[in-house]
Parts: sequence; structure tokens; C-alpha cells
Amino acid sequence: MRLTIVFALALTVAAQDHRYSSKPSAPGGKSKGVTRVKNAIEFTPDGVFLQKAAEDNAFVIEFDSWAKIHGESGNVRTTASELAFLETKLGDDLRKLAGKKHVTLPEKVNDRDAAERARIDPADTDRSFVEQVLRRYDQEIVSFDREARAASDPDIKSFAADGVVTLQKHRRMVEVLQDKLR
Repeated sequence: MRLTIVFALALTVAAQDHRYSSKPSAPGGKSKGVTRVKNAIEFTPDGVFLQKAAEDNAFVIEFDSWAKIHGESGNVRTTASELAFLETKLGDDLRKLAGKKHVTLPEKVNDRDAAERARIDPADTDRSFVEQVLRRYDQEIVSFDREARAASDPDIKSFAADGVVTLQKHRRMVEVLQDKLR
């Protein structure tokens, strides 16, 4: 009788432990009815574009934040502030789409981009800021345009097409700033 009670208690404890365990119950790391996706790059060929777009977005936001503080002219600080707000919105939309597609995005500016920001000429911070941001926008626009034409995922294709227009507007803001600095 005692053995039966002990055995029943052991089964109950084991069942509870299994029920609340974070380990997958099925072989291959999948529980019944639940798909575990670490990073869906292999499922979404356009996921690499999302990752690169997130890196570019983080770079521009980082530069804008820097220019809001270190900009020599009020025009640079104002434009950088506006761009930081607009780029943050674009980044939020990008993160929502990436989450929907199960694509993991980088959390911060990569080391290469941080080093590029560090290369801003301290003698002419405004001009250096404008040149670097324009160069990055040119790269982004080409990337978004290519993705808008060639993407296989319709959601990403639509995001890229809308992004081209958005980035062109942002670039025009920097061009206007560049004209004011001349």
C-alpha cells in the first residue's frame, strides 16, 4: 500500500515537473502544436534585408542623436531632431514587420558604424554629419529599391516600396540642410 502511494506521488511530481518545464517535450525541440522559431532567416529569404535595414536605421538614429547634441548650428540640431523622430518611427515599423516574420534584428549600432561616427571631423561637425548621413541614405534607398522590386515576401516588398519614398523624403530634408550650411 505504501509503495503504491509513494509511486503515485512520484508520478504526480514528475507530471507537474514535466508540465512546467521549459524543455521541449518532443524530439527535435518542438512541442505538440507549438512551432519554435529562433530566427526565421531560413524561412524568409528577405530577412537579411530586414537585418541590414535595421543596422542602417540604427546608424542614422545614432548620428541624429549625436548631431542634436554636438551640432554647431541650430539648423543641424533641429533637422537632426526631426530625423531622429522620423527614423524612430520607421524603425518601429521595421521591428513590427520583423517580429511578424520572426526575424531577429540587431539591437544596436555595429562596431563598424560606431567607428564611422567617431570619424566625424571635429573641425566641421555639421558638414561631416550631413555628408555621412547623405551617403547612408543613398545606400539605404538603393537597398530598399532593390528589395521593393525583387522581394519574394509581399509584406517585405510593400514595406521596402513604402520605405523608398520615406527615405527619399528624409534625404531631401538633409539636402535642404546642406543648402542652408553653404
